[in-house]
Amino acid sequence: MKLVVFPDTNVLFHCKPLADLPWHEHGDVDLVHVLIGAPVQDEVDRHKQDGNSRRAKRARDANALFRRMLAQADETPLVIRERNPTVQISFAPSLPVTRPRLDTLDLTRADDRLLEEVIHFGRGDPAACVLTDDTGMQLKAKRHGVRVVPVGPNWRLAPETDERDKQIQLLTTELARLRSAHPVLALRVNDQDAATVGSIAATLPCYPPLAEHTVVELTRAVKTRYPIATDFGEQPPPQSEFDDLVKNTIIAQLRTWEPPTSDSIKAYETSYAEWLTATSRKFERLHVRLNAAGRVIPVRFQLRNVGLCPADGLQLKVTAHAGIKMLASHADAVPAMIRQLRGLDGVITLNKPPQAPKGQYTAARWAHTLERATSIIPGNPIGTSLLRPRVVPGRHDFYRQDKDSVGSSCVFGVEELRHGADAESFSLWLFVPADIAPARSHLYFRVSARNLPDALQKRVRLDLTYERHDTLAIAKRWRLRDH
Repeated sequence: MKLVVFPDTNVLFHCKPLADLPWHEHGDVDLVHVLIGAPVQDEVDRHKQDGNSRRAKRARDANALFRRMLAQADETPLVIRERNPTVQISFAPSLPVTRPRLDTLDLTRADDRLLEEVIHFGRGDPAACVLTDDTGMQLKAKRHGVRVVPVGPNWRLAPETDERDKQIQLLTTELARLRSAHPVLALRVNDQDAATVGSIAATLPCYPPLAEHTVVELTRAVKTRYPIATDFGEQPPPQSEFDDLVKNTIIAQLRTWEPPTSDSIKAYETSYAEWLTATSRKFERLHVRLNAAGRVIPVRFQLRNVGLCPADGLQLKVTAHAGIKMLASHADAVPAMIRQLRGLDGVITLNKPPQAPKGQYTAARWAHTLERATSIIPGNPIGTSLLRPRVVPGRHDFYRQDKDSVGSSCVFGVEELRHGADAESFSLWLFVPADIAPARSHLYFRVSARNLPDALQKRVRLDLTYERHDTLAIAKRWRLRDH
């Protein structure tokens, strides 16, 4: 079978030499006649002066092949492969000046001019086809009814390093060498499920404040269940059989009944009124506590030095925007405020009412005083927490550079962040105050060091939505504190 192919320029530049191509992949071929069209000759001539790039070298090799073709007598095809199959090459015949033109071809484009040559030649030889690796050329040939011989995967040249590639490699190596003299930091932000994220979405509760009349009704209900005391035990209790047995002993002489004083009764009544006021205030502020407990967004992030040298004098700052506040900690430390919020179980807990004063025997009071006096055991250390030494952070220990409190930002520092060590973990607890409801905010991370050329900066978006909850339903489940 004979195969007549018009190769496009890409075949000469990016494929193996024509004599080495596996032509058998396209059938039982015994003769391949390669025709070089005029547009291909122009492209080769244009690129042979492009310097030392691979395309320029391939263009010069193709031009040398063209010179050998020109040396053939009477433009006889040049045989470049003797058998299996035989491959010969020659220039395509020139197109006549007067010829039919196709309106679907743009002859200002090299591919369209080559396709016109194939169409014109194919009118006399139906075996003519296009050899190309260009998808656009294949599509255009198919639309004009021209057969296409596609380039196979193993027809292409292996990647070759030219002078430009070598220069890029040298610059890359030099850049890597320079970077090895500086730390390389990587910061990764995780959500509460430990997944790495670029943004954080959260749905937060919205507890509205209780109406004024509702607070009054709830306070009245508490007062009804725990009314103010009116019986203070001014008279001693009735005598028992034991009292009859000891009435003539010294114990009876010591057991003098002492009723509560008027001052203690007044103090109790004042404390009870203050307790009711505090109870009413708790109902008034219930929505603030519920929103504080429910509007917490936990965020974890890790910082690691993946470079080849330590980071000296590193500072890590995290800032929240749109009125959002935060608490922060290093490693697994949990601030006391977070532990308290975690302990809230959705039930309002009221303080116990003050205890009314009662009359008592003086001996009982002495016994109580004696019990307190004997509870102090000699030798027990007093105020040991005040003697605890101050912990000084080590060279590789992170510490807070700002106040460890709720704010819109936090700053951590470390004298040296070692390279190749495990990632340092941090925790953030974001608070959205009850009086604001931003739909969008962001966290801004900035990490700098004395030997870091450019600070590491990262921005994480926060997308927030809100759900309305029933404050009164929780208020009705009030209970007294156990202790």
